[in-house]
Amino acid sequence: MSQRQPTVSHHIKFLEDKYGVPLFIRQARNLQLTRAGNRLFAAFQTIHNDENRIAQELKELAKEQQQLTFGLTMTIGEFTLASTMVRYIQAHPETNIVIHYKNNQTLDSSRII
Repeated sequence: MSQRQPTVSHHIKFLEDKYGVPLFIRQARNLQLTRAGNRLFAAFQTIHNDENRIAQELKELAKEQQQLTFGLTMTIGEFTLASTMVRYIQAHPETNIVIHYKNNQTLDSSRII
């Protein structure tokens, strides 16, 4: 445990006050979980395990998500992009699409190949 004893004692008292039950049986220099303490500990373990599982799932989702970024002139975007983008989004719902509408000169100067 990496916390000092007064800090741990403060946290224990906080939890006992919050839930209105003793969580430990105190005997000299020994602590033992009460029945309520065991229940709370099991619940915290479940919460901790769920949080770890969810964090891993979200990391996997982030890996799956892709970003498609491109630039278009307003004319091309208005007349040709809409139907194409609808089909693309339907086929690839996990893709984040960023569209920059610029003039030709700006698009040419910022082109990435």
